[in-house]
Amino acid sequence: MRHSERYHTVTGKDFRPRRIDLGGWRYLTCGLALLLVFIITIVPLIMMIYASLLTFYQAPSMAAFKSMSLDNYTLLFFEPGRDHADDQQHVDRSRHPRRRSCSWCR
Repeated sequence: MRHSERYHTVTGKDFRPRRIDLGGWRYLTCGLALLLVFIITIVPLIMMIYASLLTFYQAPSMAAFKSMSLDNYTLLFFEPGRDHADDQQHVDRSRHPRRRSCSWCR
């Protein structure tokens, strides 16, 4: 290797994360971290389950809870050849937003 003395490897100090002693704040920060995990993961999951039990989406109320049913799951698992949107005869297929955005899917 010619002129190898001109090349040097540049190194730096190793990175070692430091532990921060939170003292009495340890439990509060742990609680806030758990609350954040709950809000980010569990709340959206609950809302998806809530919306899937309704025939049409509505704000949470007693009327909404009374109208909940497993009809969507019955249609999904026991009648796989049928499309729930086709049951709504009053919907104009060309103007339905789902049909317009996914018309290339079929």
